[in-house]
This record gives sequence, C-alpha cells and structure tokens, in this order.
Amino acid sequence: MDKVIEKKKWTLKRVVILSSSTLFVLFAIYIFIFSGGGSKLNVEKDRLTISEVKRAPFQEYIPVTGTIEPIQTFYLDLSDGGKVVQKYVEEGVMLKIGDPILKLDNPNLSLQVMSTQSSFLQAQSVSRQTRILNKTC
Repeated sequence: MDKVIEKKKWTLKRVVILSSSTLFVLFAIYIFIFSGGGSKLNVEKDRLTISEVKRAPFQEYIPVTGTIEPIQTFYLDLSDGGKVVQKYVEEGVMLKIGDPILKLDNPNLSLQVMSTQSSFLQAQSVSRQTRILNKTC
C-alpha cells in the first residue's frame, strides 16, 4: 500500500521569499522614518547673501557662446562696383521696396559718363555750327 507523505510547511523557497520580503519592508520603514527628507550642506558664511524678497519679473541670463544666423539672407548684385560713400540704414531695419540702402561712388563710371556727355556736347556743337554755316551760305 501507498503511504501518505506529508508536505513540509517551511521549504527553502518559502523561507527565502518571506525573509527577503520582510527585509524589504523593514528597510522601507527605516528609510521612511529615519531619513526625514532633509539633507545638510555646509557653506561658509562669506559666500552667503541674505536680502529681502521682492516681487519682480523673473529674469534669467544664461551665458552662451554661439553663432547667430539669419532666417533669410539676400545678396545684392551690382553691375559696377565702387566704394561706399554713405550708409542710409543700419542692420536689422525693415525696408520697403525702393528704400535706398547705401550710396556708392565709382570714379571710373563717373569718368565714363563725363566722357560720353562731353562727346555728346561736341557732336551737338558741331551740328549747330553746320546748321549755321548752311543757313548763311
């Protein structure tokens, strides 16, 4: 006949689980009771600043080094170069169509215009003289 075998109440697995859960609960209670949520920081007295609290707008300054780039960049092309004589507007100013930005001076272009004007005036003078001579003859 078969013999009934009684089960052990305290197996190794059960003892380990109960002891680890008991230790965890005791540790949580210890942390909750004795830690108190406070901490210490020792600071020298000369490094402390004590002043009156005032209501004011919050200002936070973060020193950051970097490069600022514009969202859009427009390049102006000129058919003839020159030197800048006068600057009419500063950087960052909003412009409308047709607003002057700067004044350029190109000596070579100025000489070319004067030469063209003088040759035109000479041609006009020769034309007048020819008309005058044709009328008198």
